[in-house]
Amino acid sequence: MADSESDSPSGRATPPCTSHSETTSDSAVQSQLRTLLELTRILVPESDGGGAAANAVPEYLYSSVGLHVRALYEALGDAQRAEHLVHRRKRAKPGQFNTVRLRALQRFVLQVGGAGLSERDQAFLYDFLDVWDGTKAGMAEDACHHKTLRYHFPSVKAFRNALRDDLDDAALNAGWNKVQLVEGGVAYEAFRDVLQVIRGLLKRKGDNMQLSSGVWGPAPPRDKRETPMDGDAFKLCDVLVMKNREELACVLGLHVFSDSSQLSWSGGTLWLFSLQFPFVLLSSMLRGHLHPGHTFLTRLLFRVPGTLLSGLIGCLYSAHKLYPVRVRLVNDFSRTVEWVTVAYIPVVQKLPEPAADERARIRRCGILQRVLYTAFTNVIGRSHIGFHVRVKDHKALAFPRILLYICDQPDERAVLNLRGGQCAHPCTSCMAKIDVIGAPQALNGADRSVINTLTNQVELYEHTRRQRQRRRRLALGALDSTSGGVPGLAAMAGLGTAPHMLYNMIGFDVLHVCSTSAS
Repeated sequence: MADSESDSPSGRATPPCTSHSETTSDSAVQSQLRTLLELTRILVPESDGGGAAANAVPEYLYSSVGLHVRALYEALGDAQRAEHLVHRRKRAKPGQFNTVRLRALQRFVLQVGGAGLSERDQAFLYDFLDVWDGTKAGMAEDACHHKTLRYHFPSVKAFRNALRDDLDDAALNAGWNKVQLVEGGVAYEAFRDVLQVIRGLLKRKGDNMQLSSGVWGPAPPRDKRETPMDGDAFKLCDVLVMKNREELACVLGLHVFSDSSQLSWSGGTLWLFSLQFPFVLLSSMLRGHLHPGHTFLTRLLFRVPGTLLSGLIGCLYSAHKLYPVRVRLVNDFSRTVEWVTVAYIPVVQKLPEPAADERARIRRCGILQRVLYTAFTNVIGRSHIGFHVRVKDHKALAFPRILLYICDQPDERAVLNLRGGQCAHPCTSCMAKIDVIGAPQALNGADRSVINTLTNQVELYEHTRRQRQRRRRLALGALDSTSGGVPGLAAMAGLGTAPHMLYNMIGFDVLHVCSTSAS
């Protein structure tokens, strides 16, 4: 009969037989306890004033405190209700890891990472080993098909060095950098030049790129909203960059996404990551994230999801928590929407200090602003002067514009350096006061002025960094409900300049907000 993976109909297998000595010992203990209880305990008469529930449980006096404690817990019956932790599946066959190599494999599966591999990762590992043994159906063969690991890497040091060399080369080819940031302490940041990311996307997906909302020019306003390029923000930027220019100009629209609740653990020491990296890499190849080739690690650093990227970044950092910033080029009309990770922001922890919550918030906002500006530095510069691109044999002067920043509400206030909570002006896009928020009168609130608010933020920041004019600082912060910093993305053309979309670019991560509300 074929081996079945399903459990028995009852959901339980027959527990192992208990030995005669164990049964006798348990019976003796229970018998001794029953004898003590029956011979030594004295029933306490019911007293007036107790509730019905209290009187329903008889009270006894015992010969010793220890016996009283045993009686209390024996009355709960926990030991009697206990059952086996697991139940054997139907027709189980334990003991199949019965060779030196198989036992080593079993130890790896059960111990790697401290908690072992999940069932999903066990399946990936099986596929990896199937490829490694050369037995996977349909796999290609090369000259070293039957060579062992030690043939290629004679020692653990050679194995680690080879991994490190490929990782270093891939990180450099993908344009990853790091910088030490100091905001009330020390933190580290990993980032990429977003301009190089845009150039790479244009090079790889040039045939799927559309450079204008219309036919080589701005499309007229309409209600159609099938793509991000149909939105008013893109068309407004399109009109402005095409105005008074002799050569063909276009807008490269960017969507930015960050969510501080999506934490990634950076790993820790290099040696642990080196042990797990071949398995993680093969898993990614089997899932279709990678294709074999001499540049596959570069593709890995450029294209794969942030969970694997955070592991690679972990080779360069001491262990700490990070969350990613990703961008998308909306001119891309290919079938797959590609979000590219461009930075990792360290989570700044609260320290044991006076006003710890407020100081931690200020440090977090400062780190976030510096990370964003560092990653977008060259994009900000090119947003003002443009750069030449060639798509489908057409050459144009391209101007990057951030059209949408997707985040949750705490990130929204941090990105724009606005106060959160019960402040006077809690709305991002208008100056409606808190006492009319949610009422019809809020619709008449004046739009938040980008120039005025930024001017006040810059003045407030200059006073704060020099520790002067405290009253003026408090007045400036209360005037626009700002938090004392300056949003780095305000330097981007189209946000801090016409059409002044800085306070209209925020969009909520709907799925995150819904899941948070449901939980």
